[in-house]
Order: sequence, then C-alpha cells, then structure tokens
Amino acid sequence: MTQNRKRVPAAVQRALKEEADNGCAIPGCPYGHPQKCHIIDHQYVNGHKFGGMINMCGAHHDEHTYKDLKNLDLYIVKAKRAYETDRYTATELIYLEVFSRLKGSYFLHPVATLCCLARLIDDGYVEEVSRRVDEDGVPQAIFRLTRYGRGLTAAWVASGSPRIRLNPTEGRWRPPRGGMVEVLTHDGPQAAGPSNQRR
Repeated sequence: MTQNRKRVPAAVQRALKEEADNGCAIPGCPYGHPQKCHIIDHQYVNGHKFGGMINMCGAHHDEHTYKDLKNLDLYIVKAKRAYETDRYTATELIYLEVFSRLKGSYFLHPVATLCCLARLIDDGYVEEVSRRVDEDGVPQAIFRLTRYGRGLTAAWVASGSPRIRLNPTEGRWRPPRGGMVEVLTHDGPQAAGPSNQRR
C-alpha cells in the first residue's frame, strides 16, 4: 500500500470477504489469504468502493495486473455474486437488469423511496446528480451509473443472471416496492417495466 493511499473502510472489507466467502472471489480458486484488489487501477479512481474492488489471491491479482484477467471477467464474478446473494433489493436487481438490456446510464427514482437503492449507492454503482419535481408534484432524484456501475451492467447478461421479464408501459415502469420510475437512456426515455417479481 502506498503511503498516500487511505485504508479500505471496514464495511467494504467485510463486504468483500462475504462476497468471496473469505477466500479468492475467482470461482474454483483453492487459495486463501486474499488481497483487496481494485478492478480499475487505484490511480484512476478516487477512494475504495465495494463496486470497484474484489478479493483475489496473489496469483489472480497478478493475472489481473498483467491483463490476463480482464476487468469484464471480474465484473462477471461480481454480477454472479450479486444475484446469488441477498445483497441487493428486488428494485436494485431490476435496475441492473434494465441497464444491462437498455444500455442506459441515467434514471429517475422517487426521493421518498431512496432506501430501495441504498446498496447500489453505497457500493458506488450509482450516484445522485440532481433532483426535480415531476408533473404530479413528486420529488424525484436523478441518478447515473458510475464507471463501476457501467462495468457491472456490461457484465450482467454475460454472468448468466436470471432474466427479469420487463413489459413496456406508458413510458414508465413500477418497481416492486411502488413508486414511479423513468429510465433514461442515451437515446432519451425508454419504457420498460417488471411484469413479475424475479423468476
């Protein structure tokens, strides 16, 4: 660790250990004593977010450093663990599915139900950029995917994640916990919505 680099917060360390079952996160790796590794080189990012880190043994860390193990490969591992565990709410999993399919990067979410997005926010996958009040007078927060979020959603389908059925609605979709949400893509608003909970 360089002298100027801050310590990884204890909560992030615990989450990384849990994600990797206290070992190397790479499936089938028998080696213990994992290192906390940045998926995107630390010199290009600010801070230590769960979404940008993974626990790996020294051998896999070296493979990643020398580009034999790609960032996408590590995000596939993180995506698999995201849907295999109870880390994320149903709403958060729906957002990951929607962005993996629609390739959007911005979305609206009601301010009153921001707790539904707590893990995606804390893990550094999404960040709030502004707020507005919609035509019904409901305060909405505008979020965007971060660099880590774009990496995770790019890997989502490749990870073999279970598909969530999305049905078109009138320009909006309703997450399981209620509240209207508008998905904003690079091409403008897209209509998508869950017809059922996860299958």
